[in-house]
Amino acid sequence: MSFLVDRALSEVLGLLDRLYGEAVQALDAAFSGDGGDRVARHCREAERLRESIVEKGVEYLARFQPVASELRRFVAYIEASYDLFRVSRYALETSRLIARIPGGCRWGFLEEAVLKAREMVDLAYRALRGGDAGLARRVLDLDEAVDRYYLRALDSLSIRESSEH
Repeated sequence: MSFLVDRALSEVLGLLDRLYGEAVQALDAAFSGDGGDRVARHCREAERLRESIVEKGVEYLARFQPVASELRRFVAYIEASYDLFRVSRYALETSRLIARIPGGCRWGFLEEAVLKAREMVDLAYRALRGGDAGLARRVLDLDEAVDRYYLRALDSLSIRESSEH
C-alpha cells in the first residue's frame, strides 16, 4: 500500500509543480506590461490544476487511507494548491488594476515589490517541497515586506489622486 500512496503523492506533487509554474508565469506576466490576456490564461490553467489536485487528493485520501505523515503531505499539497491559485488570482487582479491607472503604473518600488513577491513564492514552494521549516519562517518575513510594498503603493495612489484633483 505504501508504494501506491507514494505514487499518488508523486502524482499530486507533479500537478502542484505545474500549478507553481502557472502561478509564477501569471505573476511575471502581470508586471510585464502586456499581461492582461496572458495572465488570465495562466489563472484559468491554475484554477484547473487546483481543482485536479483537490479532486485527486480527496480521492486518494479516501482510497488509500494514508498514515499520519502521508496524510499531512496530502493536506499540505491541497492547501498549497489554494495558495498558488491565489497568487495567480492576485496577479490577474493586479494586471487589471495597473491597466486602469491613468498614465500607467511606473513606480520604482513596484519592481522591487514584484521581486520580493516572486522570491516569497519561490521560497515558500522550496520550503514545501523540502519540508524545511527554516525556509518557511523566512517566507513570513518576506510576506511582511510585500505587505509594506502594497501599502506604499496604495499611499502613492491616494497621494497621486489627491494631487490631480
